Amino acid sequence: MDPYLMRLAVFSVDDTLAQRLQSVQPPKDCVVETVHSSKPDPDLAKSCRVLVWDLPGTSLHEARDLCGPKTKLIFCSDAQTLNSLSVQEAEQADLLWPLPLIPTMALLDLRQLLSGIQSEHLLHLVVQCMDTAMDSIPDMFWFKDMEGIHVRVNQGFCAVVGKSKEDVTGKDHYYIWDVSPDDPNSGAESCQESEDAVIAAGHTLQFREQVKSPSGMRQLTVYKSPLYDEDGTPLGTVGIGRDVTSLENMTAEIDILLSGMPYAVLLRDEHGRIFDANKKFEEDFDTEKEDIIGRSYDQWAEEAFFPGRSENSEGFLEGDTRTGRRMELRKDNIYDIFNQVVGQVCIFRDVTLVRQMEAQISQHANTDFMTGLNNRRALYLHLHQNCMGNPIGLFYLDLDHFKSINDVYGHDAGDEALILTARLLEENCPHDFIARMGGDEFLIVKQGSIPMEELESQAQDLLQNLRAAYQARPNFAKLSASVGIARCESLSGDVEDLIRHSDTALYQAKEGGRAQYRVFLDA
Repeated sequence: MDPYLMRLAVFSVDDTLAQRLQSVQPPKDCVVETVHSSKPDPDLAKSCRVLVWDLPGTSLHEARDLCGPKTKLIFCSDAQTLNSLSVQEAEQADLLWPLPLIPTMALLDLRQLLSGIQSEHLLHLVVQCMDTAMDSIPDMFWFKDMEGIHVRVNQGFCAVVGKSKEDVTGKDHYYIWDVSPDDPNSGAESCQESEDAVIAAGHTLQFREQVKSPSGMRQLTVYKSPLYDEDGTPLGTVGIGRDVTSLENMTAEIDILLSGMPYAVLLRDEHGRIFDANKKFEEDFDTEKEDIIGRSYDQWAEEAFFPGRSENSEGFLEGDTRTGRRMELRKDNIYDIFNQVVGQVCIFRDVTLVRQMEAQISQHANTDFMTGLNNRRALYLHLHQNCMGNPIGLFYLDLDHFKSINDVYGHDAGDEALILTARLLEENCPHDFIARMGGDEFLIVKQGSIPMEELESQAQDLLQNLRAAYQARPNFAKLSASVGIARCESLSGDVEDLIRHSDTALYQAKEGGRAQYRVFLDA
């Protein structure tokens, strides 16, 4: 996929601001194109992704009127003008920058805004991929909430019920199938019973459901699975179904299902022998159906997958194939007319792209884009998930004379100093959790019961190593660092206290002359 292009337009009487903002570090897999204009340009304002408005004598309302529907507006003006804005007026801008501008803060704001835009872009791609995947399934496909309301459906669902997506979304069983709540044969009760059964079971179940429609009774074969939020609370169900009213027997249903499924499907008998597979299976596993029919399923799986298959968060087996794909396996039993298990259907879903996108989104949400270190969000997650109730030490580190680097050598040199510092911290603290707090501030988390004397020794060694590395570079010869140390024997729920303690110690190190450490001591 090509890098995501974001156009940054700067409306300012001169190009100084535009030149400063050109140094912003773009999010990963993004390209930022900076365009300058000394006067309002309507076409540029509507086509850009971010507009920085710094034109004296103009209003915020005028700036917003020129923007496109997706344009993020940053409005610059003096503090008095910005303070005079009402809340309703201020909401017209995405960011307000008081003049004179603080370059470091402006770049940080801009970088965060660009990261948010990229997150919106990635979310749009995920939703679009999901809708496209759903509509590629010829069967009925739907999501329902706990109240039985249809939240999302595919085109196959609409074709069966004879209604559009817009008409179906947000509606219940009675409306969709044009039946009365007072009709005992509507099928709503059995449908709700299957929903309850899926939630109670906590995994995929297969059902035969009869529903009443204007064209008569319909027979559906459905698979339903529970949906949960991040804390395990049931959100509803997802279902896939086929109208088999006119099918004469199960064999015909299986043949049509196999040929129409966009997933790789394999069938095995009650003895574990493979007896059928579809075309998609042949493509995904780079094999011919004739070469595997009659073989043991377990033996084939050992050859088709690399070792290390495991259960994913949804409870399904997942692993890497030797054809370079990440596949999720869903299994369901096949029953005969006497409800005896006569085999099993194995559905393999290619989740390679989904897992890559999940990893990318997670990385973007928890990583500082300039240095590659953990960000503030990742820090709090780490503390809450890994450190609660345990002994911990914090080093709050801040660079000394960093502003002079930006002032004398420019912001590119300042960025280089931050990146160098990040690499040095990783080299000197390879087993610790390191986060960039913002600007030139970093936090190092040292887990375990480490005596204060050892923490002080580590801090002193770290400061010396940083100083030596800075002095080896002419532009950074005046650069050094200060550290505030705080520790506790058992981290409680309020981690902010410990962070504030380390920040207080850092302030004392700065006040004491810089290039040194200080330890937080209770008053």
